[in-house]
Amino acid sequence: MNIAKKASSILGFSTALLISAAAQGQSKEPEHFSRVEKLHRQHEIQLDGRERTTDLLVMRVLRKEAVDELKSYRLSHSASVQKLEVLEAYTLKANGKRVPVPKNNYQLNTNSGQARQNPMFSDWRTVTLVFPDLAVGDAIVLRHRISTLEPLFPGKVSTFDSFAQRYPYDDVRISVDYPANMNLALQSKGLQEQAAAPAAKGRMLRQWQWQNPKPVIEEGHGPTIWRLDAEPFYAFSSFRDHREIAQSYVARAEPRAAVTPRVRELAQQISAGRSSPREKVQASYEWVSQNLSYGGNCVGIGAVVPRELNQVLDNRMGDCKDHATLLQALLAAQGIESRQVLVNAGNLFDLGSLPVASLVNHAINYVPSLDLFLDATAKELPFARLPLQVQDKPVLSADASTPARTPKDPGDHVQRMWTRYQLGADGSARGSARVELEGRHAQGNRAYLRSLPREQRERLVKASFEASQLQAEGSLRSDTLEGLSDRFHYEVDFQIERLRALGANGGMGVGPMFGSPAPVHSFVQSALAGGKERHEAACLSGRSEEFYEIELPEGFSVLSVPEAKRVDTPYLRYESQYKLEGRKLSVTRQLQDLSPGTICSVQVLQSQQDALRAVLEDLQQQVLYKRV
Repeated sequence: MNIAKKASSILGFSTALLISAAAQGQSKEPEHFSRVEKLHRQHEIQLDGRERTTDLLVMRVLRKEAVDELKSYRLSHSASVQKLEVLEAYTLKANGKRVPVPKNNYQLNTNSGQARQNPMFSDWRTVTLVFPDLAVGDAIVLRHRISTLEPLFPGKVSTFDSFAQRYPYDDVRISVDYPANMNLALQSKGLQEQAAAPAAKGRMLRQWQWQNPKPVIEEGHGPTIWRLDAEPFYAFSSFRDHREIAQSYVARAEPRAAVTPRVRELAQQISAGRSSPREKVQASYEWVSQNLSYGGNCVGIGAVVPRELNQVLDNRMGDCKDHATLLQALLAAQGIESRQVLVNAGNLFDLGSLPVASLVNHAINYVPSLDLFLDATAKELPFARLPLQVQDKPVLSADASTPARTPKDPGDHVQRMWTRYQLGADGSARGSARVELEGRHAQGNRAYLRSLPREQRERLVKASFEASQLQAEGSLRSDTLEGLSDRFHYEVDFQIERLRALGANGGMGVGPMFGSPAPVHSFVQSALAGGKERHEAACLSGRSEEFYEIELPEGFSVLSVPEAKRVDTPYLRYESQYKLEGRKLSVTRQLQDLSPGTICSVQVLQSQQDALRAVLEDLQQQVLYKRV
């Protein structure tokens, strides 16, 4: 396991430390705020999985914007199973002078329990080194070592690390020193492997070099899907396959899911009145989801063994392992089999051929009898739904019969909005809006409203119009904010003092009068905001429908209304209609995103962009009028 993700940690602020040429709409060498002049890393591995990793980092400050970021440099490790040693740290002035980091410039932040007891939810320790007298042209020099005293999984070791090609590196050297009789597989891409070097008796030594002195940043936004081979990388692992990672986790985690008298009693209370297995599973999932808050490390160094369930129940708090373990125990108490499985809860959709434990970071449950994955840490999601970040992900399971991937998103996310209002001759408006939501729109909107204090909800309508510099009064009504459901609706009444100035002649657009999660224009804005698509991206299908009834004041005559629009492509459909009867204008807009789900190729995204430009033209049309 890559303990500190060192290269990634070095570049954790890299996007803030460069000026992207994309801002000027062209691909060229960017102006960087800092650069890595040297990164030398040595991995020393023992047969039992213990590891010692030593880094030498030299990073040069090129612009003043980087001074504050590099002046306070952070190192993190697990205090219970790792040892951190700072071997050398100093500011290297431009003239060659060294200014050592004094010991009183070390700031320590430790998650610990009361009276120095072991912390229950996190044992991560962060050391911040403050480099003195750092200025543009200087460099920080840091040599440190992290020793893993207790492997994450007994007898096993694995690491993956990559290097961002958008950032300048002058000299990267990686070495892996390991026992010759250790079953260690190694991979790399883009790094130059060095000729075999002498190693100590009974050991092997593999070495790579890499440099990237003149990186180029392409225009547009960067990739949002992480592909393991997208950047130069190296990796090693002593696991035979991915299943062995899951087996190693289960061996340490599942004993904590034993059914105790307390768990059995709680399960009986939860399932009271439920008869079918599905009802019992749903009740158990909802109880864990709603009654346990989240805290602590999930799956990582020093954090693969769930806590005792008595502790979890006493504190009503736990990380993903604790949620999954409690749910497994509650189901077992009701005679329902379930399994804990591991996934990546991020933007990685393919784990590659080499089994690396750090590439999975989240534990969820699988119920074979229902063929159902459950993530009990998802506090706002109804039963049988998964968070976006764990959908369509590779599954590591100790049982070969478990599906290889979590399911794709069902794409049943819908918003329907009805807006009706009357315009006064003075530009005032009085009306109402009703919004019906399904799927993630319902879940997110309910959670948002529930998070607001009552006083803030009561003046939400007024505040929303004030944000648009409109004086208004109004009220909001909604479904209950409690419970878990994938359907939700709310209604708004409003009176606006002056919506628009109505001159003798003019035009007005038609659009939402109050905020909602998925108005038609948001599809257009999100798709066209980043410029031309150059990378695949995560995507979801869904539908947005809008219906307007606008009554113009007496004394106004409509000269023209927009023409109906229809867009029909394989990945997006849109249709609008405009109808005038007397002084009443009716407008209908319906947009359906037909994304194939989870990941959209550049071709799909570009096709949608082209279609949405036509939609944007329709949204910009106006109703023309004059006073009579």
